[in-house]
Amino acid sequence: MTAFWSRLAVAFACLLMAAPVPAVLIASGDGTANTTAPPADPGWSHVGALNGLSGVYLGDGWVLTANHVGTGPITLGGVSYPVVPGSSVRLEHTPNVLTDLLLFRLISDPGLSTLPIAATPPPLSAQAILIGLGHDRGATYTFSGHTGWRWASTYAKRWGTNAVSQASFELIFGGQPLRALGFSFDDLAGASPEAIVTTGDSGGAAFVDDSLAGILVARTIYGGQASASSVFGNGTYAADLSYYRSQILAVTAELACSNGLDDDGDGLVDLDDPGCYALDDPFETNALVACDDGFDDDADGLVDWPADPGCQHVISLKEDPACDDDVDNDGDGAIDWDGGLGGGTPDPNCASKPWRNLESPSSGCGLGFEVVFLAPLLALLARRRRA
Repeated sequence: MTAFWSRLAVAFACLLMAAPVPAVLIASGDGTANTTAPPADPGWSHVGALNGLSGVYLGDGWVLTANHVGTGPITLGGVSYPVVPGSSVRLEHTPNVLTDLLLFRLISDPGLSTLPIAATPPPLSAQAILIGLGHDRGATYTFSGHTGWRWASTYAKRWGTNAVSQASFELIFGGQPLRALGFSFDDLAGASPEAIVTTGDSGGAAFVDDSLAGILVARTIYGGQASASSVFGNGTYAADLSYYRSQILAVTAELACSNGLDDDGDGLVDLDDPGCYALDDPFETNALVACDDGFDDDADGLVDWPADPGCQHVISLKEDPACDDDVDNDGDGAIDWDGGLGGGTPDPNCASKPWRNLESPSSGCGLGFEVVFLAPLLALLARRRRA
């Protein structure tokens, strides 16, 4: 056993879900750098905020995180993506023995590529890029001769680097086994953005050679060390995804348009759902159709057809037509089908028709712009969507 891991034998492992925000702390400079994608970006945009912690978007609708982070909407690029209810799958360390990794599926398409998952454990000393969200570096701090820093109350998404100190070893974590990778936080005199996770970074990513090699799960600190601090000699644990790769690929092979389920909750299944253009489409939602995109486009707390009264059909292009937009569009003092947010007088031209895009009386009986433009929009979507 190396000297580093001997030291860790007397340290204790601290679950990273203990604080409400996630991060990686870097030793270089003043600690505020690396808040944009690294030069050789392995997947910066795929790491997002999840339940105040972190998660990684794998592609084809699937998110991977630590099980103790849990399921929930993930924020990627400033947009919150909803979860398919009941889609969570807990990974196993061995048959019928669960481990601290969780997969779940998103209703809507973030438009990101599929991440490659490492097929073999990284070798010792391999350089990794760690990505998480949260705490900035605070004031200097020393514990038992080990220098480092306290954590600031501010936070930001950040990346840093670290070399693999121990590869593919068995870790008992929260009473359950986990195949893990270890990273030592070493004093490199600022030569590189040496990184360590901070409390709350669970579910973040460790990339090696452009592949997703690990999911961050825990850190190690010395007994008696201030909990909101990091000093040289502390360490990071990540799940070794090469060990769980076959399970991950088996689960994520299930695609929304060929699984026999109503993934977007509109009562339509697989190819009967207009959001599905083929069996290998990973989403039942349609990114170009507001009433079938999986988002609350008009911020009224109701999502898509049939839940949002502004949607006449699953193929309607607006969730907030004139009769459901809380605006007196025709200036007659009456608003929408329901009187609007203020509970005013409903517009009689909207009665029983919240999906109408006119508050004034109709002057014709045309099919409407939605049907006219639907075909080219769906054709464009089919060209843009990933198989």
